[in-house]
Amino acid sequence: MGVTKSKISVYFIGLAAIFGSLLFIKESELIYPVLFVILLLGFAYLRIESFQRNADNFINRYYHILVVISVLIFAGTHITNYDDYSLATFVALIPRVISGFYLAYIVTKYSIWHSWLMHAVNNTIPFIVLLIAG
Repeated sequence: MGVTKSKISVYFIGLAAIFGSLLFIKESELIYPVLFVILLLGFAYLRIESFQRNADNFINRYYHILVVISVLIFAGTHITNYDDYSLATFVALIPRVISGFYLAYIVTKYSIWHSWLMHAVNNTIPFIVLLIAG
């Protein structure tokens, strides 16, 4: 049984879920159960064929809703870039929502690798400008 494109995606989605959990869950007694559930679901997806088939069917059925949820989570992870949670902060997240939809389109049309490359380029250019300017 080889490594398929969907299995590679599960690896990276799992890593993103783990990172997001570590970033957003502040209560230490909640982090371990959440991480355990993420790892259990990932293991089930990778090892239990019926679970993988049901998960794939669920994703295909609710794909557009899941894209919107993931875009909002993507934008929400960038809220930590700001000091306060005012209306201006949420307005500043609008470009992240737009780029989230664009990156989701890239994933759908090409692959998660292309989306990650676009995101890396998007983050690297301002970083280089700051290094040069600083």
